[in-house]
Amino acid sequence: MAATMSGRLRDHSYAALLAGAREASPSVRYDQKGYAPQWEDNLLGCLPLADIARDLYAGAGRELDGKLCAAHSSAALVANTFGPRRTNLPRCMWGGSDRLPPLRFEVIFPTGLGRMPPHLDLLADGDLPVAVESKFTEWMERKPPVFSPSHKQLRRSQGYSPWFGQVRQGATFRMRRKSRSTPWA
Repeated sequence: MAATMSGRLRDHSYAALLAGAREASPSVRYDQKGYAPQWEDNLLGCLPLADIARDLYAGAGRELDGKLCAAHSSAALVANTFGPRRTNLPRCMWGGSDRLPPLRFEVIFPTGLGRMPPHLDLLADGDLPVAVESKFTEWMERKPPVFSPSHKQLRRSQGYSPWFGQVRQGATFRMRRKSRSTPWA
């Protein structure tokens, strides 16, 4: 039941996002799955596309290989939301300051754990760094979290943190849940 509900929610959300994208950019021909012909078509015309492309190429998220063409793209959501602030710096409060730090998209964020490091959708790196990781529609799919064995190094290297406590609690809850024969395990 939950999987069906989340599937319907995702399908309705994709349809609404596609309708909005088509209304906002009537000249762009999105396909039935919600993909524009080119990634540039899915971003606002006022954005510094060359700067954004440079950031996205520097990351390993492969956003420019087609993902950014989707009306439901998290990277497009972040670029369209924060992109205008790359060149047009309005006076606004950002972390208690009216000076906006430089913004970068799809920033590699090394953890020291090896393997592919995570990427942040946006990093404003200044006196008070601010990071954004967008989950536009991803949260609608039910996927069990998977942690590689290298994450155990974090506990030893970072000490105690409430966040790691939540991760451990979640793992314990999943193990208990799987031991029962429930339809949602």
